[in-house]
Amino acid sequence: MVTKHVLPLCSSIALCLVALPSAHADSVTATVVLNEGTMVFNNQTTTGAPLVFSRVGSLGSSSMSSSLGLIHLDINSTSTATNYAYTSAGGNWHENYTIFDNSGTQGSAGTATFTFQIDGSLSGGFLGVGNKVDYLVSTPSGNIVQEGYYDKDGANGVMPAGQNFTVSVPFTYGQPVEISGALSAFADPGTGTAFGSAHLTLRQTGFTVSGGNYTSTSATGTGAGSTFAANASYNGFTLTNNLGHLSTATLLGGTASVNRDASLSFVTPDGTLPSVSDTVWLSGTNSDLVVVQLQYDEAAALSQFGSEAGLYLAWFDATTSTWKNAVAGDSTTDSNRIDRAYNPTTDFALGNWGQDPVTNTVWAVIDHNSEFTVASTQSVPEPGSALLLGVGGLLAGMRRRMR
Repeated sequence: MVTKHVLPLCSSIALCLVALPSAHADSVTATVVLNEGTMVFNNQTTTGAPLVFSRVGSLGSSSMSSSLGLIHLDINSTSTATNYAYTSAGGNWHENYTIFDNSGTQGSAGTATFTFQIDGSLSGGFLGVGNKVDYLVSTPSGNIVQEGYYDKDGANGVMPAGQNFTVSVPFTYGQPVEISGALSAFADPGTGTAFGSAHLTLRQTGFTVSGGNYTSTSATGTGAGSTFAANASYNGFTLTNNLGHLSTATLLGGTASVNRDASLSFVTPDGTLPSVSDTVWLSGTNSDLVVVQLQYDEAAALSQFGSEAGLYLAWFDATTSTWKNAVAGDSTTDSNRIDRAYNPTTDFALGNWGQDPVTNTVWAVIDHNSEFTVASTQSVPEPGSALLLGVGGLLAGMRRRMR
C-alpha cells in the first residue's frame, strides 16, 4: 500500500502552500494516487506545457495539472459497504523572480507582496472526516509567514469563490528570490456508501513593491512598478511581456488622487477563457479613474475566432471566478463601446471602451484593479471551420494592408 500523503497534507481534504527549497527553481511537479494504486510522478525543469496526469479506477477518478504559477486538480472518490477507497492528488511549482531597482542601484533590501488565489469547491456525503481547506505560506528560508484555513460544518462544504491572500517576501534588488507553491487534496470516503470530492485551483497572481520604481523578470512574465505622487498623471506607464504573445499593457490616462504605488505584472492565465493576449495584473491605482490599453495578437485572433471583430478588454471577477467586460467592474453601470483608438479629448469617461484594429489594441476607462486580458464576443469556431476562417481572415488582413 502506498502512502496517502503525496504532498504535505493539512487535513483529509486539504490545501497547502509551502516552500520546498530542495526542488529546482522554474520547475513544476505533479503527483496522482488513486485507490491505493501506483504513484505517478514527474518533474519538469523548463517552462512550457504544464504537467498533466489523470487516473481512473472503479472507485474514483483524479486529474492533476501543474504549471508555473498555477495548479489545478479534480478528485472524486466513492465507496460501497464492502470497499474502502480514497483519492489523492497534488502538485507544486518553484519559480525565481528577480526584481531590479530602476534607479540603477542594486543590492539593497526590499519587500514584495505577492498575491495568491484559492478557488474551488469541496463536497461529500456520509464522510467519516470533515471537509477542510488549509494553506500555509513560507519564505524561501522556510519561515512560515502566513497560515489559515477554510472549514465548513456538516458533511457538505463549498469553498467561497476566488479567495485571495497576500504574502510578504523579503528580497534583494538584482538577486533572484524563489517563490514556491503547492496544492494537494485528499478524498477519503472510508467504507460504506459515501463519496468525497475536491475541485481546487491555486494560482499566483501579481505582486507589488511599496515605494519603489522597479522592473522584474520571471518564468511567467515581466513586471514593473512606479510611484505616482498625488495629482500625477498615470499616462505612459507601460510594460511589455517577454514571452507568450509579447503583449504590451499601457495606462493612457488618469490621475493619482493620493500618493500611489502602481504596478503591472504579466501572470499565468487561469485557462478558463479563450484569450488572444497575455494576462496582465494591475494594482495600486485603486479607485482612481484610469485608461487601460492592452495589445492583442492578431494572428491568434484570426486563428481562434476567424476575425478581429468583437475583441474587448476582459476582467477577472474574483468574487464569481468569471471573466467579464472590464467596465462591468466599475462603480457605475455605464458601458459605451467605441470602435476606434482611444481619444483623450473625448473618451475619458467611466464606462467607455473600445478596440483599435489598426494598432491591435483594446482599451477601457475603469476605476478598479484586477487581472485583464483580451477576449472576444465571438464563440470559438469548430476545429474544421476554424482553419477555413483563419485562412479567410489572413487573406482579408493581407488585402487590408495592401490597401
